[in-house]
Amino acid sequence: MDWRRNHLLVISAVQCNYGEDSLEILRKHMVGRHFNTEQLFHLTSRKTCSWAYFNEREYGEALDNYIRESRKLGIREIFYLNTHSILPGTREEHPNWVQLDRNGNEIRAYSVDYLVCVNSRWFDEYAQTIRDLCSHDIDGIFIDGPVMHQAGCFCSACKDKFQERSGAIRDESLRCDR
Repeated sequence: MDWRRNHLLVISAVQCNYGEDSLEILRKHMVGRHFNTEQLFHLTSRKTCSWAYFNEREYGEALDNYIRESRKLGIREIFYLNTHSILPGTREEHPNWVQLDRNGNEIRAYSVDYLVCVNSRWFDEYAQTIRDLCSHDIDGIFIDGPVMHQAGCFCSACKDKFQERSGAIRDESLRCDR
C-alpha cells in the first residue's frame, strides 16, 4: 500500500534550529498536532542560521535515531536537501563550484551564500549525498533547487560544456554583451 496516495499528508516543516534538541522539536511541534509527515530540516540545520545540509559522517547516526523516534509516533520523514547554495566555508574549499556572472564575479544567494553551479564537480558530491540519504529509512527527499541565475553561469565548467555541445570556439573576444 502506498502511504502517500492513500492518506492525507499533514506535513510539518520546522525551518530552523537555534540550538534545540531535534527530538525536543519533534515532541513539541509534531506530537498532538495531527501531523503525520515531516519535511525534516531542523536536524541538520546549522545552529547559527537556517540553512541545512547533509553529511553522512556528521549526521547519519542522528538521522537514524530521529527516524526511529518519529516512526514510533507515526510520522513519516521527507528529508530536506539544499541543492541551490553553498556556505562560505564550502566556497573556500571549492571555489570552482560557484556560479559566475559574465564578468567572472561570484553570484551570491541571499547575500550570504553562493549559488552552486550544477555543471561543476559539485554534482559528484551531491549525487553521493543522495546515495547516503537513500541508505537511511527516509520516505523521500525534498530537493530545494538547484537554480541557475537568470543571467546564466559563465564558470569554466559551463563554458566547457557549452563549447562541447555547440562546437563553438571558446574565445573571450567573441563574447556577446547584450
